[in-house]
Amino acid sequence: GEESLIFTSYRFENKAFFYSAPLKSAHQVFDKISISATKLSFAHWGSWNRVFGSCHGLLLVGEYGYKTFVLNPVTGEVREVPRWPSTFDGWKWPDYFTVYAFGYDSIGDDYKLVIVDFDGHRYLYAETFTNIYSLKTGTWKSVESPFYWHA
Repeated sequence: GEESLIFTSYRFENKAFFYSAPLKSAHQVFDKISISATKLSFAHWGSWNRVFGSCHGLLLVGEYGYKTFVLNPVTGEVREVPRWPSTFDGWKWPDYFTVYAFGYDSIGDDYKLVIVDFDGHRYLYAETFTNIYSLKTGTWKSVESPFYWHA
């Protein structure tokens, strides 16, 4: 298939919209020449308003601290990631912070999502809680956090 440039408009009515334009026309985007783009629709998957990361064309999107999805903008496939086990369940942001990472594990041939939570009240030096989600198995694994958050 043809390579595309994916871009988004954030928080229009608290939603994110994705658009796709052929990559061969990308220079036109950066030269401020208008090009036509196709709006990509994932509305049937509920609300989300953030892009947390990307890997090999897959996007990690969601609502901060709530629902998270992995989506393939080319095929339109969307997979909801189940809520991770958190020490801060029941807390509301900004009482805790979450850092997201999304990447590919070449040894296990698997895409993984890493979530690191920490207490927002102890921002300067806080214990972290780390969970890893496997897209292949659909399961979360809690791991001992090797570090403290230090701002």
